Amino acid sequence: MLQYGKFKCSLLNMKTIREQIIERIIAQLETITKDNGYDNNIGSGNVYRQESVIERNIVPALSVWELKETRKRNQSGGTVREILIRIEAIVAVSNDKHPAAVGNQLLGDVEKALIMVSP
Repeated sequence: MLQYGKFKCSLLNMKTIREQIIERIIAQLETITKDNGYDNNIGSGNVYRQESVIERNIVPALSVWELKETRKRNQSGGTVREILIRIEAIVAVSNDKHPAAVGNQLLGDVEKALIMVSP
């Protein structure tokens, strides 16, 4: 246990920056619901990590795949991280909608959810 002034920090309980980023992405994707103004209902508990929702036929669902990470120092001495992720998604398609249109709506929902992340 490390102590910094009034703050205590357990090294065993600290999550890596990468883990915090992935958790934030998953949490943001879980906000995709019609109640939140999206076209689809994904919601809490339907975003998976490193599991194929298409192969398992989990509907509706998203899966976040971590593919690659790079780290570089910036001019101020800080670290710039880039994490390449793949998002796999599956939703039901009703008879009155074209699958491509539904896919485009879902893509828009994912983009909107990730763009709207607040710092």
